[in-house]
Amino acid sequence: MRTRKTRRQSRFTKPRWLYMLISLVGLAAVVSAFLAFRSQTEAASAIGSVALIITLLVVILYTHFTALYAKASAYPPVSFEMRSPEPGYFQFWIVNHSNVPVSCWCKLNATYEKRHLRFGGRDSWGGFYEGGSSFDVLPYQTVHGASFNLSVFFMGKDNDAWNDIIKRVKGGGFPRLRFGIQFWYEARELGFHSQRVEQRYYYDFGIDKMGLDY
Repeated sequence: MRTRKTRRQSRFTKPRWLYMLISLVGLAAVVSAFLAFRSQTEAASAIGSVALIITLLVVILYTHFTALYAKASAYPPVSFEMRSPEPGYFQFWIVNHSNVPVSCWCKLNATYEKRHLRFGGRDSWGGFYEGGSSFDVLPYQTVHGASFNLSVFFMGKDNDAWNDIIKRVKGGGFPRLRFGIQFWYEARELGFHSQRVEQRYYYDFGIDKMGLDY
């Protein structure tokens, strides 16, 4: 898998209600100070009111962002995608959106005409693409594997299926190689283990394109 650094982005989004709250609190502070300072005898009270409002605003903001940070840390978000960088090839991508390193696994579950195929043939040793080993992704990094020819699923005893695809394409057909990709990961620092999620893709040899199988 290759690594590509991505710009570090804030995980926090500021909803509209937060901007409205800040505006209202600020307006209230200005009005309160103006009314209080109209009388010299109320100057001390005005300062106290402004200080109280500012303190309240700081507490609200601190609580809001602390809650968001805690949620992001407890449930580190990670995503994956299957791409076709060029006709007849596939490439697997992983994006770690969190601030902790994660270990990822996947199983491609490739099938052609309901025949189950393994990466590297039926005698494959069961590496990353068969759920046999993990890959570590650092915080805020994007990684991708090498670009593999789709023929790696039709080696050995499954070569007859590859020949069938070639024959059907030459005859104007649109044979598809389907993937029921299972993906899961863990963040050891947090003791977090994700559930397995499944995403279906397909490669259409008739048009030489990868697509999502809804």
